[in-house]
Amino acid sequence: MNRSVRKKGESWSFRLDFGKIDGKRKQIERSGFKTEKEANAALSEVLNEIYKTGVFTENKKVTFQQAYDEFLENEAPNTRKFTTIVRYKSLYKNHFQDIAPRYLFNITDKTIQEFINTKQRRVR
Repeated sequence: MNRSVRKKGESWSFRLDFGKIDGKRKQIERSGFKTEKEANAALSEVLNEIYKTGVFTENKKVTFQQAYDEFLENEAPNTRKFTTIVRYKSLYKNHFQDIAPRYLFNITDKTIQEFINTKQRRVR
C-alpha cells in the first residue's frame, strides 16, 4: 500500500494506493487540508482505521433530512405505534428542520449542544 502527501494549489492532499483489485486500480484521495501536518494527521486516521478493522468506510453524504425520511418510510411503520410517528413528525416540524440540510457526518456533539442552547434561549 503506497501513500503520499502533496500540495495541490493552495491546499494539501493525501493519497493511498491499494494497487489493482479485481483488475481496477483502487485509490483513496482526500484534499482540502490547510497544512501538510493536517493532511498527515488525516492520513494517519485512515490508516489506523484500515489496520484496526481491515476496511475503510467513507463518510457518505447523507443529510439529516434524508435519514429522517428513510426512517419514517422504512423503519418507523414496522417498529413504532402510529401516535409515536405522529409525535416524531411534530418534533421534526417544530424543532429539527434547522439541522435538516446538514450532513450526518458533520453533526458533532458541539453542533448538538449549540442547537440545544439555541432552543433553550427561545423558550426563556
